[in-house]
Amino acid sequence: MAPPSANHLVTYTLYRFEICVRDTVIVGVVGAAGLGRLLNERLAAFDFPVVASVLLMSLLVSLAVETLGRRVRRGLRA
Repeated sequence: MAPPSANHLVTYTLYRFEICVRDTVIVGVVGAAGLGRLLNERLAAFDFPVVASVLLMSLLVSLAVETLGRRVRRGLRA
């Protein structure tokens, strides 16, 4: 059986990872590097297939982290 704090640690770690992925988009849009810079450049070039791909992949990463977190937490409870 896992220690009681393991569930909280896993939840927080996955939450911070998801925040970092989202922050790379935001920081890039305002002028720094990251996914946001790619997104901003591709929007300026009217390269909408790449824009859609970046947005879709960001969404998929968020969903994957959420699903992974749910499974790990469920495994810790059992």
